[in-house]
Amino acid sequence: NTYQKVTNIMKRPKFKAQVIDAITDYYPYRVKDGYRPDMVSNEIYGTVGYAYLILLFNDIYDPVFDWPMGLKQFDNYIVSKYGSIDSAISTVKYYYQIIRPEVAKTGTSERIPVVKYIVDQTAYNALGDDDRTTISEYDWEFELNDEKTDLKIINASIIQDVDYEVKRMFAV
Repeated sequence: NTYQKVTNIMKRPKFKAQVIDAITDYYPYRVKDGYRPDMVSNEIYGTVGYAYLILLFNDIYDPVFDWPMGLKQFDNYIVSKYGSIDSAISTVKYYYQIIRPEVAKTGTSERIPVVKYIVDQTAYNALGDDDRTTISEYDWEFELNDEKTDLKIINASIIQDVDYEVKRMFAV
């Protein structure tokens, strides 16, 4: 019998909450339209070599589906899924009952987001205008994609140390 050493392609380190909390030197970053992980890494760190850390640190498992789409790619996705952009804009995805309206930020308080629940069309129709809202298929997909654009980026001054530790985890 002969044995061959192979790489375990199912092994994937995940940053535990304690590790993320311990890395206090990071900052928010909003992905620019059309940017890929390697482009973000190159912009921030001057090398594409840390793109994998951006993905790991933000729990992005599939850079094709978990990474934000650019506007052109997003429009193509909408057309392929809903038939046309106009159709997606004009079709209601969800009907909502507003439980608590948004409270705007003031000089002494932070903004309090709206609280709403999905209801069926019958319940929606029974509500008053101030107690209901809808979201189109287009807007719903846009919000999902937009949420993906906000990342946490590890400060460049410690990225080499984090890279070393992660590579050490892989080697074990």
